[in-house]
Amino acid sequence: MHQVLNLSERLVPAEEMQISGQAIVLNVQVLEMGVFAGILIGALVGVLHNKYCDTEFKGVLSIYSGHHFVAILAIPSAMILGALAAEFWPIVQNGITALANGIRSLGDFGFLIYGFLERSLELRDKTL
Repeated sequence: MHQVLNLSERLVPAEEMQISGQAIVLNVQVLEMGVFAGILIGALVGVLHNKYCDTEFKGVLSIYSGHHFVAILAIPSAMILGALAAEFWPIVQNGITALANGIRSLGDFGFLIYGFLERSLELRDKTL
C-alpha cells in the first residue's frame, strides 16, 4: 500500500496524516483501515486455505504442499489486496466520514440516531 501511495504521490507529511486518513503501521506509512484491514486479510487467507490446503506436490517440492502453499500464496495475494485497497479505500473512507459528519450535524436528532444504532448492535450481539 505504501508503494502505491508513493508512486501516485499521495503520501502526506507526518503532521497531515490524521486528517488525510493515513497512519504509520510497523514504521510504514499506509492508509488507516483499522480492523477492516484485518477482516479483509483474514477473509483472503480463509478463501486461499479452503481452495489450496489440499494441494500436494511430488518430490523435492513436497515441503511446500498443503498449508505451506497457502502461506506462500498469501504473501503476493496480500500485496495485491493492499494495492487495490490503496485505490478504493479512500472512497469508502470519505463515505464513512460524510455519514459521521452528517449524523453529527443533525444535533439532538443525530444523537438519537447514533444511540438507536448503537443499541441495535448491542442487542444483536446478545442474540448471537
